[in-house]
Amino acid sequence: METVELKKVLCTLLCDAYKAEENIIAKANDMTNAAKNGEIASIFKAHELTAKNQLNRLERAFEITDLKRKDVDSPIVEAICGEGKVLVEGAKEGPVRDAALIIALQRKIHNEIATYGSAVALADACGYPEAAALLKETLDEEYTLDKKLTEIATSYINTTADRQAA
Repeated sequence: METVELKKVLCTLLCDAYKAEENIIAKANDMTNAAKNGEIASIFKAHELTAKNQLNRLERAFEITDLKRKDVDSPIVEAICGEGKVLVEGAKEGPVRDAALIIALQRKIHNEIATYGSAVALADACGYPEAAALLKETLDEEYTLDKKLTEIATSYINTTADRQAA
């Protein structure tokens, strides 16, 4: 694939990532308020701040690469967020809803891991090591949050939710 074409793909990924970060910022208060577990609520609040920092990194990546950010419709982001909303709203308030919140956020994170991982590789391939480093920083944050959510879910949220559902 020619570098010009790779840059187009990179631009699409960056625009999609930007849309995903905007979405999490817009939904953060709703997710924070839906959580009954204080640790989960604080994770959503902290992730809102992290997403704002990630947007700043994306803006810097656009500047470094001289690619133009476009507002894009992202069917994947919209579908993940829509399914997350249905999942959370359909869950009983308390530990079951907290488990659903974790699942909804992890589904979003897994999409971002794929997006940012690919963007890092393409930025490197297109000769933008500084942009790749910025994107890698975000990728690492997403991996860290995913691991933390898994630990919380498996250590006590899922078992508490199971007892509540019974």
